[in-house]
Amino acid sequence: MATQTDVKFFSSMGAALKLDPTRIKIAEFWKVQGDPLARVLRKRFKREGQYPSRKFLCVYSDELIEPQGEGKGSLVHITAIFGFMLAGLVIQDAV
Repeated sequence: MATQTDVKFFSSMGAALKLDPTRIKIAEFWKVQGDPLARVLRKRFKREGQYPSRKFLCVYSDELIEPQGEGKGSLVHITAIFGFMLAGLVIQDAV
């Protein structure tokens, strides 16, 4: 598990069903709010008693949209921003 190594680690939470790029944020994993994927991962860590060895930053969106129909896809402008923000974190860490 990457969270158990000594390597600097950044993560992206769920980008599915997001429309508003102004709701994309960066926070430490345990402080991410409004993201269903982060919630599931935190519950899993607690249930298994296997916690990350250190804190790490996450890109996430607190936007909550109710899915309509069977589609749970992502929009390209949202996933691109998530990727650019992750790249920015890596570059800032390297400088």
